[in-house]
Amino acid sequence: MTEPRDCFHCGLPVPKNTRFQLVYEGQQQDFCCPGCLAVAETIIGGGLEDYYRHRDNFSELADTGEHNYTLFDQAEFQEGFVSHRKGGQTARISLGGISCAACVWLIEQRLNSIDGVEQATVNLTQHRLLIDYDEETVPLSAIFNAITNIGYTPSPFSSSGEEDLLKAENNTALRRLGIAGIGMMQVGMYAIALHAGSLQGIADEQRDFLRIVSALVATVVIIAAAKPFFINAWRAITTRSLTMDVPVALAIGLAYVASCWATWRGTGDVYFDSVSMFTFFLLLGRYLELRARHFNRRSVADVQSHMPQAAWLLTDDGKLAQIAVKQLEVGQVIVVKAGERIPADGTIIAGASAVDESSLSGEYLPVDKVLGDAVVAGSINTDNTLQLRIDAIGDDSQLATIDRLLDRAQQQKPAIAKLADRLSSMFVAQVLIISVGVYIFWYFHAPEQALWVALSVLVVSCPCALSLATPTTLTAATASLRERGLLISRGHVLESLIKSDIIVFDKTGTLTSGSLQRVAQHHYGNGSHDENIALYVAAALEEHSNHPVAKAFANTGGELTAHDIDIVASKGISGTVNDTRYRIGCLAFIEQSLGELDLPCNDSNYQRIYLADERQLIAHFDLDDYIRAEASTTIQALQTMGKEVVLLSGDPSNAVQIVANALAIREAHGAQSPADKLRYIEQRQQQGRHITMIGDGINDVPVLAGADVSIAMTQAADLARTSADCMLMNNNLSNIIKLIRTAERSKKIIRQNFAWSLGYNVLTVPLAAAGLIPPYIAVIGMSLSSLIVVGNALRLLKQED
Repeated sequence: MTEPRDCFHCGLPVPKNTRFQLVYEGQQQDFCCPGCLAVAETIIGGGLEDYYRHRDNFSELADTGEHNYTLFDQAEFQEGFVSHRKGGQTARISLGGISCAACVWLIEQRLNSIDGVEQATVNLTQHRLLIDYDEETVPLSAIFNAITNIGYTPSPFSSSGEEDLLKAENNTALRRLGIAGIGMMQVGMYAIALHAGSLQGIADEQRDFLRIVSALVATVVIIAAAKPFFINAWRAITTRSLTMDVPVALAIGLAYVASCWATWRGTGDVYFDSVSMFTFFLLLGRYLELRARHFNRRSVADVQSHMPQAAWLLTDDGKLAQIAVKQLEVGQVIVVKAGERIPADGTIIAGASAVDESSLSGEYLPVDKVLGDAVVAGSINTDNTLQLRIDAIGDDSQLATIDRLLDRAQQQKPAIAKLADRLSSMFVAQVLIISVGVYIFWYFHAPEQALWVALSVLVVSCPCALSLATPTTLTAATASLRERGLLISRGHVLESLIKSDIIVFDKTGTLTSGSLQRVAQHHYGNGSHDENIALYVAAALEEHSNHPVAKAFANTGGELTAHDIDIVASKGISGTVNDTRYRIGCLAFIEQSLGELDLPCNDSNYQRIYLADERQLIAHFDLDDYIRAEASTTIQALQTMGKEVVLLSGDPSNAVQIVANALAIREAHGAQSPADKLRYIEQRQQQGRHITMIGDGINDVPVLAGADVSIAMTQAADLARTSADCMLMNNNLSNIIKLIRTAERSKKIIRQNFAWSLGYNVLTVPLAAAGLIPPYIAVIGMSLSSLIVVGNALRLLKQED
């Protein structure tokens, strides 16, 4: 016999068949509910485990149950799932108990009505809440309690603990499915005997015995397996909302009660086998949906679950010490050996190796890294030992940033998803009304069939398929693109991209590699500057720029320092070096200070950068860049799709035109400031055109913000500085074609799912109302309808070249 268990956190008895556990100091501890488990995870994860070592009593319980949530009002307990932004906070919260789009609607409506909550968005496929709020107006504990009061279970979202939650959810669903399956088979055997007896004759005592045993088994199925349907339905009714669990619970409950009544009276038919079958097939459908949802959630979470828990710290005396990753600090030096996963974002200060960034960028070939290169947490050092200076750890790392961007994309609902939510809620109400009407009609024409025909109508309808049609498709598309190195950070991207008819490219770092090299330097012989000094001054100024031009002046060996820096986007930089004011940039930028200069025209294929002080021109540098290998085929493919391709660049017009001619781009404009680019985009939008802008993600921020869809060519290390709608993590232009094709496939699949869901219900509901579909066929049809929608959406995970 199993010994009674007490909750490790609050001391209350742990209910039977409840399994909320956590390993603490090598021992597995039990908890009575997800709330206590979440609090314990937060306390231990925050390094405050001494609370459990030194306490002399369990926590006292408040009548309202708020004891589980008030801790989350303290900053130290918010680490990991609450981020601070201008004007408030953003929290990511995992939710238990969600079953359909109406649940999402209910939670969002309740939270958005709270004073201090700016926006609350629930993701149906991930069961996750993203909420923007002001803690000065509403504490986080109040938000948790508001969720609890409408019947759902909130807990802090934790990437590291998500795998445990997914396993627990999967095990619970499997257990319920197993109980329902065994019950269905057992009651089915009794039903065969009863049906045979009704045809061939059976003694009343034997018939009553089989009915009573069937009732007992069906009761176990309802209590142990079908319980969530009734809980969710009651929650919906008490909050004056309708979810798909309402008709499901009505169908199961009415069939069970009617069968029990027939058993008690000894007359009439019993349908305990249908009750068990309803429950089994409904749970089977939901379990398969759950598996698909879990598959989509394991992207970044897979990487985070394999992150190292310890790292080798290089101490001040040159020795190695192994410490916990959570104890690392920015600025410390760590050693990563060959084959190890990198625990934090950092910069290489010693060594050279190849790094596997496939889990982040989708690029499966290792990337060579040398002194001064940035590496990101989650990537794998494949060849040689590296010494890294830590730049960011934990929730500040690029891996965590990717997770937040993915979360933001999946929480933002495009217009078609909002339409699906409204339709599914309306559909449930219509099904209930139709079922009542069908029952009344059959009651006056064939009373013995009225209940079962009405139950068939309740069960055969499938609002679940309608509510899953859009979010499952969008989630699968996002996961598929993520594997290819395309990170979508806004929910509208796929929907808006299909409408785009003009694709605007920047040049440097987008169509070209951005790896500029100095190929020539000309010194004008003015003043006391020799060629080396001129180069060192240029390097000191460019050190403060993020533009690709700055890379051409890196590692020059100079030790000059510039200050009082003024950066003019797409023009140049001015700053003070050794008490002298300098300018470096395009010719027009230099002439703003020195006036018009009589210089020969630059007829070379190189980009020319000029250096001057306040009195005279000092030098110019010729920089070379090469067009990306895949640029030509990408441009050609876009034009074949009917897209108009435009090149806008801040580089000199002659250099821009050379690239345009090489790529067969008909419209190209050079010497464009960010304001000029934005003006061009706005003018085309006023003409009714839809613009997709592709740039470097950092220097084109205003232009990217003005486009209908913005795509940034960016490395993982630049994620925190870009605000684009979509990022190409591996800088492969051909992925733009894959992005557009995936968007088109997503639209097609969403339409197919809508057509199937609506067509299925239009066909089956009248047939069920006419008494042509028996209840057991109805429940199979409902489950299959949902599975067809999910399976169709998951086709997006199959990559098509």
